[in-house]
Amino acid sequence: MDGRSRRFGLAAALLVVALSGCGEDSTPGTTTAPEPQSPETLASALVEPADLGAAWSVTRMPDFPELSETGVVSDEAQDMLPRMEPCQKATEQERAAAEDLEWDAFRQLELATGTPTGSPSPGRPPVHHLVFAQEFLGEGAVDETKTTYDALVSGGDACLGTEKTRDGETVRTTGLTVPDLGDASHGWRSMVTEPGPAGRTATWDLRQVLVRDGGVLLMAQVAEITTPGVDTVLDDAEVEEMVQTMVDKLP
Repeated sequence: MDGRSRRFGLAAALLVVALSGCGEDSTPGTTTAPEPQSPETLASALVEPADLGAAWSVTRMPDFPELSETGVVSDEAQDMLPRMEPCQKATEQERAAAEDLEWDAFRQLELATGTPTGSPSPGRPPVHHLVFAQEFLGEGAVDETKTTYDALVSGGDACLGTEKTRDGETVRTTGLTVPDLGDASHGWRSMVTEPGPAGRTATWDLRQVLVRDGGVLLMAQVAEITTPGVDTVLDDAEVEEMVQTMVDKLP
């Protein structure tokens, strides 16, 4: 998988936790952990194009057609999902939490931006304007999910700032203000400048949000990729609304 695909997941691009709920019954001294929901149940809660608007559609994955149709992550599809890749400033425990992430359900939607992609005319540099929204869902015991969430948040925060990659990309990561969602929520925004041919660059504007709701972990990643001269169409309020919709649909 190349760097672009992994960036969709960020750290992740968001991306991908052994994740279920836990509750107490009325008998003192006893704790009953409910059975984890099935991957099919979680997949049924994934955001649909109709939830976001008429211009959105499901991204079709030729190698994994069932994932595109059902949203259930098979063992084979798990390996191809973008993964969180914390920087070296993160601790070994924080990096391990990201490496061990496994998701039960996943969906990627894409927005019809109305901008033609490719070279507008011979000899002119290509034009790109792509917008994707990814949702990852997983479930585990509440305590385990909380531990994973906390490690991912602290590992992500350790990487705030600007860095230069070996490929010549400049990555500037800041915190992203998100509303109170579920039991806990946290976000980041990364601006990635990717050098291209003839000095023409592409800019990745990646917003990533983690939400913990009981034993369920949700990761949302929204990426907008543009070349010079192309106006962006998403703002923080729209991304916040998307993530709120995802959380509202959780089972």
